[in-house]
Amino acid sequence: MSLPSGRQPLELGKTPSDYHAAREGDRRFLSIITSSTVYLGQKIAARADRSYELSALWRAPDGKGVLNVALCEKLVLYSMNCSGTQFSSSAGANWTRSTIMIAPHVLAGTGGAWLPARPFDLAFWNDVPDAQIDVAEIGLRDPAGRELVRNGDFARGIERWYVSDDYHWPWRMENEYVTALFDGGLARLGALLLLLAVATTGATRLVTRGSVAGPAVLAAILAFIACCVFDAPLQAPRLATLFYLIAFVGLLGVAEAVALPSAPVPPTQRRRRRGHGRPDPRSGTVRGR
Repeated sequence: MSLPSGRQPLELGKTPSDYHAAREGDRRFLSIITSSTVYLGQKIAARADRSYELSALWRAPDGKGVLNVALCEKLVLYSMNCSGTQFSSSAGANWTRSTIMIAPHVLAGTGGAWLPARPFDLAFWNDVPDAQIDVAEIGLRDPAGRELVRNGDFARGIERWYVSDDYHWPWRMENEYVTALFDGGLARLGALLLLLAVATTGATRLVTRGSVAGPAVLAAILAFIACCVFDAPLQAPRLATLFYLIAFVGLLGVAEAVALPSAPVPPTQRRRRRGHGRPDPRSGTVRGR
C-alpha cells in the first residue's frame, strides 16, 4: 500500500484546496477544505516491530469528509509500505474521538541487514472533493504510552507538519524570477540575477581561455537561465545543488581572471633590458644596439 495519488485536473475557476489553523473557544484545530488531495505528514520515530495506538479528535462539518491516516516508510518524496485506516463520521459539527491500533506494514523494515532503516512518516488527509474536515488532535502512542507526534494538538499551528499535494499547480509559480521576488523581495531577486550574471561572465572567460569545461559550464548556465522563465527549478533540492555547483565553477573563472598574475619575463629578455642603452666604457659604444 502507498499513499493514493491526488492527481486530478482542477477545473477552470475552481478554488484550490485550502487549510488554515482555527480556534473555537479554548480548542485549536486545523481546518482542511479539499479540492485536490492535500497531505499533512510528520516524521515519526516508529519501529517496524511494534504496534501503535492511533487516535484522532476530528469532525466533518458538512457530513461528507473523511479522515485518512497512514503510517508509511518515507523516501524523500515517495511513500511505501503504508499501513493505515479511514475514519468516517456522521456527527456533523460535533467532535468525534476515533481510536484504533495500527501496526507497520509487513514489508516495513525489510530494506536489508546492511542498509539503514527507512524513516517513518505519519500522514493524514481527506480525499473527498469539495468536503471539509476539522482536526483538533492527532496522536500516536507506543506500547509504553509515549506520544510520538509533535504538536499533535496544533497549538503551534502546523509547526512540525509538512504539507504536500500531488497536484502542485495551484501552489507554485512556474517562474523562478517571480518566485524569488515573491518569496524574498527585490533583495533575493537581485542576488539571483547577480549570481547568474557573474557565473555567466566567469564561464565565458573559461571558454575564451580554451578551458575544456568552459563550453559545458556556459551552456548549462544559459540553459538554466532559460528554464527559469518557465519553471522554478531551485525549489527542487537536487536541481538546486547541481546548479550551485555549476555556478561555482563559473565563479572560479572570474576569480582566476582577477588573481591571474602578469606573465614572467624570460631571463634572456631580463638581461637584455638591464643592459639596454648602457655605454661600454672600453669602446665608447652603446650595448644592446
